Formats: sequence, C-alpha cells, structure tokens
Amino acid sequence: LRAHIAAAEPRAPPVDARWLFATCGASQAIDLVASVLCSAGDLVACEEPTYFLAGQIFRDRGMRAVPLPTDAHGLLVDELERLLESGAIGRGRLRLVYTVPAHANPTGATMSTARRAQLARLAHAHGFWVLADEAYHELHWARAEQPARMATFDARYTRASPGAGVDEDAVAAWARDEPPPPSAARAELAAGGCISVGTFSKILAPSCRLGWVEAPPVLTRALRAHGYIDSGGNPAYMADSLVTEALLAGGVREQLEQLRAAYARRSAALAAALREHAPECSFSEPEGGFFLWIRLPPWAGTAQDVQAHFAEEGVRVLPGHVCSVLSRGRSPLAGGGEAEQDGVEERMGGATPEECALARVLSTHAAGVAARMQLARHVRLCFAQLDEDELAQGARRIGAALERRKAEVAGAASP
Repeated sequence: LRAHIAAAEPRAPPVDARWLFATCGASQAIDLVASVLCSAGDLVACEEPTYFLAGQIFRDRGMRAVPLPTDAHGLLVDELERLLESGAIGRGRLRLVYTVPAHANPTGATMSTARRAQLARLAHAHGFWVLADEAYHELHWARAEQPARMATFDARYTRASPGAGVDEDAVAAWARDEPPPPSAARAELAAGGCISVGTFSKILAPSCRLGWVEAPPVLTRALRAHGYIDSGGNPAYMADSLVTEALLAGGVREQLEQLRAAYARRSAALAAALREHAPECSFSEPEGGFFLWIRLPPWAGTAQDVQAHFAEEGVRVLPGHVCSVLSRGRSPLAGGGEAEQDGVEERMGGATPEECALARVLSTHAAGVAARMQLARHVRLCFAQLDEDELAQGARRIGAALERRKAEVAGAASP
C-alpha cells in the first residue's frame, strides 16, 4: 500500500515510500505518534479552535495541552514563535504542535505556504514535532493551488525525495531493514520535524479505517518497532488489501473527483441558504473539506443560548466552545481564567514549582486565546452528509431558531 500511495496522483510533490506507515485511520495515527514521541507531562500546542476530539487523545497520554490562536489563514505561527522566544515554553517542554492545516475542522481555514515553512523552521530550531492532521487535504476543489503537505516542509524531505538526490545507500539499508545506531535515532527523534497524517475514511468510505503517517524514516521505523505493531503486525491488513485493489483499479481517483464536485455544490448551497435565511450570521466560504464555521449575530449570545431553539426547530449544530482543546465539552470561558488555571495545576499532580509556574503562564495565555477567539459565539456546520435540498432546509431551521432567540431577547428587554 505504501508504494501505491507514493505513486498515486494527484498527490504532489511526490511521496517517498520510506516516509509512509499504514494505520487504522487518522485517530490511531495520532495516538501512535504521541505514544512514540511523547511522555506524560509533555506539552502539546493545539490550534484554537481545533478538532474537538483530539485533545482527549493527548490527555489520555498524560500530556498537557495549550491553545494557539488562528485566523482566516490558519495557525498564527508568529504567536508560537513569540512564546518560544520569550522562554514561556522552554526547549524540550513542547513536544508536539497539532494542527489541521488544510480546510480545518472546524473553521475550514487553510494554513498558508509561508506559515507552514515558518512552522517547520521553528520545529527544527526548537526540537518539537509538527503533527499535521491532513484528513481533508485531498478534498480541495478551489482553482487556487493548495499548499503542499506539511511533511514536505521537513528539512529532510528535499534531501530524500525522488528527483532530489536520493541516498541510494539509505534506500538499500531500508530494504534490508538495517536501523541506524540507537544513539543516532534518539538524537534525530529529539531534534523535531514535520509529520502529515492522512486517511481514506474521508476520501473513499467512512467505514474504511485505513490511514497513514508520512514522516521522516527515523519516525516510521520507530512506529514499526512499537510494541503494539511488533506484536500484531499490520494494524489494518484487510482494509489495506481492499484499498490496494481500489488504487490499482483507479477507483480512488474517480471517487475523489466525484467527492470534490459534490462537496463544492453542497458548500455553495448551504452558504446561499444561510445568506437567505440567516443573513445576520457571518462566515467565510471554504475551498474544500466538510465545514462552515458560523459566527452568530451579536444579539444571539452564545451557541448555548440558542441551543434550545435549535432543538425546537429540529436542527443539530456543534457549539463552538466544544472545539477548544481546553473544553472537555464545556465552554472555556465559563468560570473565568482562575478556575481554568487551578484546573491546570491540579491536573499536574506532584509537579515541581517550576512546572507550576509554567502552568500559570500557559493557562493565562490559554484564557487570553479563548477570549480573543470567542468560540462560544460560533457553531460548526457540516455539509458532507446532506444533499442540497436538506442543507437548504437546515438553513431555514437555523434562521427560524435565531428568530426565536431574537424574540426571546426582545421580550427579556421589555419592561
């Protein structure tokens, strides 16, 4: 399967098969990477807002999460650089930066090429790994060219890529499964780099739990040596075999073309219906992916304030506050920054005074990020599973729910 992914189009730049490792979907890939690269107490910085189930994967590994702000072009890398350069995050404390860089869940934003290059430089300079969840990378339908996968920004990639001077001795050693000396492998893993995670569940079938990690060979080799993999072998052998046949037959490329066209129509239909039925909501139309990130009108309050009205109209949305890495299903603004700060230190258990001081800095930063992002005033809408008529009906119901909320607010303001 690695060879077929490496040769598949329209993926460009080309994939080096030594950089690929098959997994049971993107979630397992994220968990395996965290288990190999991280230890309990390590920091992971997540873009805010983020994929709402990612934080628990890291917390289950004992990691501590801190949010980083975003804008219409993805992660604000300058903010991360400021934290690193100021010493707020010391070298070795930050182990991962988690991002959904293409058509992000939930915002639909795509990180620019310049920011990806800057993030890669920071990773190499400060010894952390960029973990890019690229589940939506291939669901790009806009005419504008999309930035390359995050793994290709790793400094080692241009030295290893086909056509860029392949190290034939390294390829031969890989084929013979000759690992580098342990000390060299540990040093390279500690030096940081860039990882891309992909999945067929978004581009072939939701039940196809087959994904991959694209990362420097030192990491894919470490994943192969993981105890779980060493004991059980290929974690998705049957799905691997089925997808291989689909790749050979050209079915994946055909499916991708159909999905891009369908999702472009659905996204446009939902956007048009929202402008008609909920004109006071604001949003940017995505160029790929699954989602619209909607800012509610100022008078509506938070998504939780409107939730009962959404339910009355029979429409389900994902409240924005859930998309905070700090949320755990509740608004990060509830209770104020002090409560969250206490929670950070409490979760650290027997932390040293230095670690507690770090927790205070990061929790204060987190509260500031949450306040700026105002996640609670947003909702995420997914257009992937519904046809255009159903999406229009959903937009009408959202508009009706907001009218109910407007009447409720006006009634409360009346003497």
